[in-house]
Amino acid sequence: MSMKQSHSINGLNNFIAGWYIDPELCDSIVEQGERNPSHFNSGIKQYRDCDLKKFNPTFENRYCKELWHVIEEYKKVYPFSYKEIHPWGWTPPRIQRYDPGKFYNDEHCENTGYKEYTSRHLAYMTYLNDVEDGGGTEFLLQGITTKAEKGLTLIWPAGWTHYHRGVVSNTETKYIITGWLVFSWLK
Repeated sequence: MSMKQSHSINGLNNFIAGWYIDPELCDSIVEQGERNPSHFNSGIKQYRDCDLKKFNPTFENRYCKELWHVIEEYKKVYPFSYKEIHPWGWTPPRIQRYDPGKFYNDEHCENTGYKEYTSRHLAYMTYLNDVEDGGGTEFLLQGITTKAEKGLTLIWPAGWTHYHRGVVSNTETKYIITGWLVFSWLK
């Protein structure tokens, strides 16, 4: 399978890489989210979320096949991400919905050393829709802000070197899928 690579983030040696997954799958997930907002948990977070499997098991299967191809491409670009280190797999994908004006503004990394996060090796995230008014992700130490483009699936290291935060869109709803590539013996 040949995947379209995002050149806007990969030309730099920053260990952030992205490829595009099937845009029709992204459209189908967003359409179901718009028709069934009750699927999403609500709470004190800036977003509403749910497990993609609960949201739609067929979408989860299709998404995981696409994610597998992205992971394989990442491994080609960054072979030291898997050579001579413990095997890793991924956590179940979660879909998140950010209403206009809502975003995850906290600067954070995915592995902070706390016990529940130590198995996180890499993060993955897919933008499910285009957002023209903000909606991307700012990687603070790399000086990079990615654009929320439908299908763009990013992978980056989970540690302190990749602090990031969401970029607000005051006018548009943003949908993403996110999760982690984790060392299997620590799950």
